[in-house]
Amino acid sequence: MTTVISLVVFSASLLVLATPATAQPSETGFLNRQVTIEGTAYRYQIFVPVDYTPETRWPVVLFLHGAGERGSDGVLQTDVGLGRALRRDFRPSS
Repeated sequence: MTTVISLVVFSASLLVLATPATAQPSETGFLNRQVTIEGTAYRYQIFVPVDYTPETRWPVVLFLHGAGERGSDGVLQTDVGLGRALRRDFRPSS
């Protein structure tokens, strides 16, 4: 079941990057997202670079956190490793 949830969350993350037909300002930085599976909500974070454009091919990086970052808020998991580095070094421009 954990593998299924991981794949669904990963797939949902890719959908976040889909571009609407009309040009609109895009969200960047860490974005709070949630997917509901069989009545249970799972929160997660996705990072979208400030200079994201749909015309550029972007890699997808999946960060698998350790047991110390367990939780259901979807935020604690981005407070270590790659997430911490992104929060420290890549801030959305205002």
